[in-house]
Amino acid sequence: MSGASPSACATGGRPGRAAPRTRRKAAGGAARMVEPSPGAARRPASGFPSRPSRPVQAVLFDLDGTLLDSGPLILRTYQDVLKEHLGIEASPGDILAHFGKTLAETFAAFAPRPEMVPDLVRAYRARNLELHDRMARPVPGAADTVAALRSAGRRLAVVTTKRRAMAMRGLALMGLDDAFDTIITFEDVTAHKPDPEGVLKALAHLGAAPAAAVVVGDTPAGILAGRRAGATPVAVGWTLVPGDLLRRAGPAAVIDDWSQLLALAGL
Repeated sequence: MSGASPSACATGGRPGRAAPRTRRKAAGGAARMVEPSPGAARRPASGFPSRPSRPVQAVLFDLDGTLLDSGPLILRTYQDVLKEHLGIEASPGDILAHFGKTLAETFAAFAPRPEMVPDLVRAYRARNLELHDRMARPVPGAADTVAALRSAGRRLAVVTTKRRAMAMRGLALMGLDDAFDTIITFEDVTAHKPDPEGVLKALAHLGAAPAAAVVVGDTPAGILAGRRAGATPVAVGWTLVPGDLLRRAGPAAVIDDWSQLLALAGL
């Protein structure tokens, strides 16, 4: 599970023909949608040369907050469950500090007793399922970017802490349920992000070396997992996670539109 950018209409531009709409931080800290300038189609990502030194063979994506705009859904679900079951009025900041962790890890930070955590996790899953299709949206440009990478022969994976059923539901909502060579979910690993197990398992399935892979995510846990696997971690600039927390994880680059990822991948 991870944070996501605020909801927006999915209009995704065509990579290679026009730059996708870009998310930038507004004065109040919230992300908003802006149209890129005509020269924005291949701007290099910040903190990074235009391409990694070794040709990119594989691109691994987080799901929530990276491909799927589900931040408001996740925040709402946590807030509803914490209020109903623990009487806690959690602020977005209280919850964002835990984006990228498992549900059990997050609820353990709020529950007064460890034995309460399983019930909280079950309540979260039920509420999230109820709200999911109404609140989750594709990140603009995500589907076209995945299609462009696939057409160029890059091997593709999703590595998420979501359970498989909900991960596939989100990908189906985007029309991407059959777009990836492998999908690593909560059930597929014993150690979750920031542990690199999921990233390493995806790379093994793809037959790609870590040095030839880019891991794209929106949370410190995801960035750290990519780094610890030996891949190149790239953060998305439309995350709800505070920038200082993300930067501490050490992303090699921060992209603020999909065209920058295509450039890093050599397209």
